[in-house]
Amino acid sequence: MAPRPPPTDDLLLDAAAALVRRGEPLSVAAVATEAGVARGTVYKRFADREALSAALLASGRVAAAPGAEPDARERILDAVGVVLKRKGLAATTLDEVAREAGVGAVTVYRRFGDRRGLLQAFVAERSPRRVLAALPLDGSGDVEAGLLLLARESIGFFREHREVFLMSFSADPEARELVESARQGSPSVRGITAAFVGAHFPDPPGRTVQAFFGLLMSIAWSGEGAVEADAAFVVSTFLHGVSR
Repeated sequence: MAPRPPPTDDLLLDAAAALVRRGEPLSVAAVATEAGVARGTVYKRFADREALSAALLASGRVAAAPGAEPDARERILDAVGVVLKRKGLAATTLDEVAREAGVGAVTVYRRFGDRRGLLQAFVAERSPRRVLAALPLDGSGDVEAGLLLLARESIGFFREHREVFLMSFSADPEARELVESARQGSPSVRGITAAFVGAHFPDPPGRTVQAFFGLLMSIAWSGEGAVEADAAFVVSTFLHGVSR
């Protein structure tokens, strides 16, 4: 009797697609059972569930249903914040985020493409970067109100996600690369703030913004007061100095 030929990628991806269409959780074990092969056979072709999900999405076997899961994106980004706080940036994988959000890994891939895209979206939409559009760069805006908005968002974010703040100063090359990859595609907080501040102050905006963020980060790290009160203190001290 001739030996049974090894399963092809198509066979395994067809099995994965069948699971997704039935609404069942996608896993290496489930795909192996569906395809009638050993679990190790699936692992030889796909290193883990993330790789399997990525291949399934790339194959076009699974497509997003029009109008399906309208709140999935927000739930996924919420889940990123939860996983970051619990496990740190390096351990924030698509699988972990999908489990926290209560969606399939394929759903995360549909909306964000890969882990880097997911982290970039989180940084752009949930970090202080999301308020940069509210800072007019032509000198027409209220500088105190603009800096107060930025200070409030920054203090709240860094107190909620201290591990992200620490990753920026980590000596671990992988941690630094993860932070940099998450920043790519997002506007520079310091760059936009420098343009905003430069429209109001004669001093070099780079030096002025450095002073602002130095005060901001020290207050954010201390975590001693309410976010609103601490933001007001930072902006008042920066603009008007310390008075009796």
